[in-house]
Amino acid sequence: MNYLENGKRIKSEFDNTGIYYHTYGNKKNPCIVIASGLNQCDNFWYSYIDELKKNLFIITFDLRGVGFSEKPQSNYSMEIFSIDMISILNEEKIERTFALGYSYGGAVVQEFYNQFPNRFLGLILISTFWSGRQYIRTNAPEFKIITKKLPDDAPADQIQQKLIENLELIFSKEYYNKHKKEIIDFSICITSREREATQKTQKQRIKAINNFENDNLENIHVPVLILHGHKDRYIPFENSFFLAEKIPNCRLVLLRDCAH
Repeated sequence: MNYLENGKRIKSEFDNTGIYYHTYGNKKNPCIVIASGLNQCDNFWYSYIDELKKNLFIITFDLRGVGFSEKPQSNYSMEIFSIDMISILNEEKIERTFALGYSYGGAVVQEFYNQFPNRFLGLILISTFWSGRQYIRTNAPEFKIITKKLPDDAPADQIQQKLIENLELIFSKEYYNKHKKEIIDFSICITSREREATQKTQKQRIKAINNFENDNLENIHVPVLILHGHKDRYIPFENSFFLAEKIPNCRLVLLRDCAH
């Protein structure tokens, strides 16, 4: 199966912005909707799909402003992302779901729960935080690589090189050095359609996360699994301790040899 093709589109119930998504597996199975990182398209998850779809109905999607979703000039917030996500569930006629949020997507699914708690079976929060302003920040000198900006009209090879630099930080140094060719091949695959977000929408999405603060953690009433890599150089693992302390009925798993 070509995971980069044959996606679906719906109009957001908020403002009719087009949201691009994929579904995989049997709809009779429990559903899980996956929210990706800041500039990640839904094809970031393609290598996991074959295994996951054996027991789950999977929904992956591009946030507004990213990839094949439309890129409006305004209307970016965690609340609006939540309406985009519920629009997909309503289109697919999914009443209740698990939600997995990775990095930036972890904040997205937290707000998704705050807005629509009765639609949830459980949450998986990976390498994420509870507040865009108060979270524990990295002091890794390499972090400046992440914030290096490209022009809107940057050529594909420049976008790919930027992604490779970011992937060096996503993985632990040991894993990256051992699997460098595989990781670079992966970066070529996910930039093959030049789906990188424009810088203008990135600014909007960063503003959205800066305005996010979850004061509702103690009111999460579904099972929650928190995963965080001990070697994370993007979002330090100490952030997961705060989440675990505040969220009832949660389990924290610290992955000792993993990064972001």
